[in-house]
Amino acid sequence: MVCSLNANMTKVAQAPESAPAKPHTAASLRELLLFATPADKLACTVAALGMVAFGASQVAFVYVIEGFIDTVADATAAGGAVDMSAINLMVYLFFALAGAVFVITFPAFSLANWSASRQKRAWEKELVKAILRQDVGWYDVSNPEQLPSKVAEAVQRIYKALEGQSFMIFMSIGGVGLGFVGG
Repeated sequence: MVCSLNANMTKVAQAPESAPAKPHTAASLRELLLFATPADKLACTVAALGMVAFGASQVAFVYVIEGFIDTVADATAAGGAVDMSAINLMVYLFFALAGAVFVITFPAFSLANWSASRQKRAWEKELVKAILRQDVGWYDVSNPEQLPSKVAEAVQRIYKALEGQSFMIFMSIGGVGLGFVGG
């Protein structure tokens, strides 16, 4: 691992300024979670499950309003008014659903971002260690003025891949799953 970090830092530092920007290579999940502790992995798992529940809760709105629409349709067909208890029930269900969404999503995003911040800090520390372990000749051939911005850019890309927004795929899985099950 340290050897690959040293080799990558050498490549980053020796890239000529006028070279065209080449696309960033994709990393595997194992490489991305290289510095994840068991607590980070647990936080990511809970965040993913929370996002699945969040996606399901968005589809649950359809099931909440479906009963109300049926009640209104039946009352209208019978020529009567909609019973106020049906409206109250719908309002209570909306508030319950909104509360559930908050209780689910706030911890899920918080855990994902907490884990991402911890791993970002570990990546930064390891990159600085890799830079400091370089031979003196490495600093002669590399451009030290560009190194901080390159390191910051690389670590920021890693952070973006680990933060809460990257868990949105799990939200889609929950929504599509509940949509097919309840279909």
